[in-house]
Amino acid sequence: MRGAPYDFRKAPNENAQFFENLRVLIEETYENAKQRRVVLHPHSMGCLYALAFLKQRTISWKRKYIKSVIFSSCPFGGSVKSLKVEASGDNFGVFLRSPLSFRYVQRSMPSLTFMFPDARLWPASEPLIITPTKNYSTADYKSFFNDINYTVGYSMWKDTHSLVDGLEMPSGIDEIHCIHGSNLSTTDKIVYSPPNLFHNGFPDQVPLLVPGNGDGTVSIRSLEYCKYWPGTKYYVLPGAEHVHIMSDIRHINIVLKILGANITHG
Repeated sequence: MRGAPYDFRKAPNENAQFFENLRVLIEETYENAKQRRVVLHPHSMGCLYALAFLKQRTISWKRKYIKSVIFSSCPFGGSVKSLKVEASGDNFGVFLRSPLSFRYVQRSMPSLTFMFPDARLWPASEPLIITPTKNYSTADYKSFFNDINYTVGYSMWKDTHSLVDGLEMPSGIDEIHCIHGSNLSTTDKIVYSPPNLFHNGFPDQVPLLVPGNGDGTVSIRSLEYCKYWPGTKYYVLPGAEHVHIMSDIRHINIVLKILGANITHG
């Protein structure tokens, strides 16, 4: 088992060296393991990085070095939560600090616009951000950035949104597995109220988050898209949270079985 950390603040177009380092790591691991093929196990946005990497490699290279890929908690079509963070910030669960205090830093990360909801899964007819004066769907990103007074964000979105087609099945991979959680309250829509004595208007307030089904971070419609890829082995773990799934016993046992390990944890 070897790790491949990357700078999560960056979109794939800014992380060229990471992809080269990953290629070297895979080839080195293959040789160290007496030429046994490697299993890739990306998680969350790392899945999109894995898709970008695999797109760069030739079919012959993938056939030689990659045995299978295990996608866990993958936001194949993006995440509605990224819109909330862009507009009003996120406090990472630090309840003593307002999410707005983190917004400036978070907006500077191109990976945030990279994770915006895909219009193929969230149509223009479906509002994702609801305000007293205007609603915004995936067709309204330009006006969204104009209205939050962060127009450079639209340039960042244009630079990042088409870097990886998260809905396209990777080619040349013999075995694909896809695991995610479900049945947890997950941001489905973001609702802003009119300004009053206690808070400002959109976007300078903590909005109401309307929940839907997902893993607590990513909506089910984004997580589950891999089930439409022919031949993919698909697993849903009810109650498994986006991050904590990696230590979920059910998830661990699935991964061990895929790896061919003759042990289980319970």
